[in-house]
Amino acid sequence: TKALQSDRVIDATVAEKDPRTADLTEMYLNPHEIRSMLDVPLRSGGELTGVICIEATETTRKWTDDEIEFAGDIADLLHRTLRNQERDEHLRELAMHRSMLEAQQDAIDEGLLIVDEDGDLRSYNDSFSELFGFAPSDNEADTATILRQVTADVTTPAAAHQQLTDLVTDRNRTESGELSFADGRVYEWYSTPVIGPDNTHYGRLYSFRDVTDTKSHL
Repeated sequence: TKALQSDRVIDATVAEKDPRTADLTEMYLNPHEIRSMLDVPLRSGGELTGVICIEATETTRKWTDDEIEFAGDIADLLHRTLRNQERDEHLRELAMHRSMLEAQQDAIDEGLLIVDEDGDLRSYNDSFSELFGFAPSDNEADTATILRQVTADVTTPAAAHQQLTDLVTDRNRTESGELSFADGRVYEWYSTPVIGPDNTHYGRLYSFRDVTDTKSHL
């Protein structure tokens, strides 16, 4: 019935004659001998997701204010329960995706460093720790300190540090380069902004790869 799309409560004393429920007479009311209906729609995000139906058979029933209020309270309680369930399912899904992403990060050979939209350190993977001799990812570390340590032993530390630091809060630029260390190691690096399908900027990704052996054979 169309009334379910707009009304907060449908309290039909004579359901077959009430304009809000009369269209249900042949297909629902008569087959089930329903004389009166008290319906409360359930909505989520403006969409009808269900209906709480309280029905009287054999004789008609005039619904009291207390009964109508009680039905509304049940609907509100059920709506909150369903909303909390949806939220919990969403949080579980996010946790699963995060766990999978972290597992994928740790499974690849490249060292990954991730900063958020404010330039704050979010995480780095095991390969990054091994490349630069860091302890396992520590959320209390800050981006400036990490990048300073990354470039501390390169042949041009000030220039390398500035180049990587300038990208931290840049929302558009994708860039790559090399870090040449005093001990002969050479790391390639690549950095790109992390942008969602709706163009939301989430931060920046840095990746580092040891290409020392490749360079030595050139």
